[in-house]
Amino acid sequence: MVQRRNRFAIIGVAGFVARRHLDAIKHVGGELIAALDIRDSVGILDNYSHETEFFIDPEIFAEYLESHYGEIDYVSICTPNYLHEQHCRLACTHGANVICEKPLALDSTGVDRLQQLELETGQRIYPVLQLRYHPQIIKMKAMLEKMILSSKDIPLEVNVTYVSRRGPWYAASWKGNPLLSGGIVLNLGIHMFDILYWLFGPPKPEKDAFQVDPDFASDRVSGLIEFPYARVRWFLSTRYNDLPLDVRSRGQYAYRSFEINHQPIADYSLDYSGLHNTVYDEIVSGRGLKVEDARLAFDCISRIYEAAARTHVA
Repeated sequence: MVQRRNRFAIIGVAGFVARRHLDAIKHVGGELIAALDIRDSVGILDNYSHETEFFIDPEIFAEYLESHYGEIDYVSICTPNYLHEQHCRLACTHGANVICEKPLALDSTGVDRLQQLELETGQRIYPVLQLRYHPQIIKMKAMLEKMILSSKDIPLEVNVTYVSRRGPWYAASWKGNPLLSGGIVLNLGIHMFDILYWLFGPPKPEKDAFQVDPDFASDRVSGLIEFPYARVRWFLSTRYNDLPLDVRSRGQYAYRSFEINHQPIADYSLDYSGLHNTVYDEIVSGRGLKVEDARLAFDCISRIYEAAARTHVA
């Protein structure tokens, strides 16, 4: 008997990140049966299927999901941050599991609601935290575990830099509006803070374990997080001038690095879009990450904003 292919729908198919999801759906042998976007520049769909139903009106798309209740296995969500929670609810209440781009919600209260949604509907919501599958970061995690067990240099001194150049469009778009995106700490930083939790565990509980530098800006922020085994200096920026000169000379637009005890350990600056394939592999195999996995970074970001408020820079 031939096994039925997993059936997918995608919301936000005209967006930048949607291509990674379309590639991943194809990679796992899925069938893309429906797509939604309020924009109609979606010729990309023909690269994957000539039979995908396409909708511009969200209400008509919801009616389609209702008429196909339980027939769609996964809905992939690639919409702006402020719509993620709403679209997770749309999919789950129509009998589909969810694969949702970062961040799942705009704050930890939204994460609570999504966990409750899972309980109410019996559906699963899978966060896309692809950096956990990056080979360099997996290698670094194994190395850190050995260092923490054997090193006398505890706490470790860690520097994390995450610079991703953005042009003027960024501030003018929804991404530049913290009410819609969560601001640079959430929109750009969530992967970094997720990895820090994954590598080092929960930070120290004391209030001053989180510090934010006073030059907090909408496009540039830095600070310190103290973990039991590490002191982490972190830096986030979308400014071109914050890219190292050698990165700029090569025409690259991103610089993402880890240093431990002043030694470069990992540079994951180059494109890692193929990691979405691994995310999908894990999900369809029953090993996908849970909403609770994503909560850790939200707890971190909440404490960063609390620290910023204490220093009157929020």
